[in-house]
Amino acid sequence: MIKLLATTLYLVIYMMIFLAGISYLLNSRFLPYHASAARKKWDEIDRPMQLVLQTMLRVIGGLMVSVGITGAALVVLLFGAGEDTARYLTPVPAVAFGLPAIWASITLKKDSGAKTPIREAFAIVVVPIVALVLWSI
Repeated sequence: MIKLLATTLYLVIYMMIFLAGISYLLNSRFLPYHASAARKKWDEIDRPMQLVLQTMLRVIGGLMVSVGITGAALVVLLFGAGEDTARYLTPVPAVAFGLPAIWASITLKKDSGAKTPIREAFAIVVVPIVALVLWSI
């Protein structure tokens, strides 16, 4: 019974982190508490700075999603799911972080013309998938 409670607590907090990350990924402007801290409304910030902030929100959102997924995956591993499960879960954090990083890099480049780390972001996604394939051979 105590392990079930502990498992539930773990899963609830990781779900909260995951959902907050999704919120960051889907927001095109900062959240009300950001506006309060900055003492500025979104529309009062110039467009280049908005682009930078949007990019950062997406990357942070990706990290939060990654933490949520990784935490939940670790809970699954606690139940002794074994090597097969661990093998398939291992690339998840990098891919969960890398996909929003690709999106943010492409969007920032398109909207601002800045040289962004698109290739590096793709590597964050592709390399763990290649490693998974190699591990499975």
